[in-house]
Amino acid sequence: MKTLALLILVLAATPTSAWAKIKVVTTLENFADIARNVGGDEVNVVALSKPNQDPHFVDAKPDLMLQLNRADLLIRAGLGLEDGWLPPLLLGARNGKIQSGQPGNLDASTLMALKEIPKAGELDRSRGDVHPGGNPHFMLDPNNGLK
Repeated sequence: MKTLALLILVLAATPTSAWAKIKVVTTLENFADIARNVGGDEVNVVALSKPNQDPHFVDAKPDLMLQLNRADLLIRAGLGLEDGWLPPLLLGARNGKIQSGQPGNLDASTLMALKEIPKAGELDRSRGDVHPGGNPHFMLDPNNGLK
């Protein structure tokens, strides 16, 4: 009887996924806004960059690593936009769910029809901000939010 009571007590004290909010971390505020509107009360959303920040240059601070450590889902632009600061944060977060290639790591660029993909020989920094996989600034078009 004591074993059954202890089991019930442990089960009652253990949070279940039905009660816990999904923790979503995004690299851009645009993605955070979409996640909040889609997820409603079921999600807790944090953006790693501020709307007035250049997404190429975000300071990789320890508090951002902590947000990633607690995340169930990471939504990122991809195409190299966050390459200067996101990889060390992901490494330090030690969260297997959101590492590259895992189901909890959503590269939004994989959902888009990409534009401005440089041809061979066009990858040269003298041409400015060149992204080898295509233009990662696809969220400038609000219709892409539907994707």
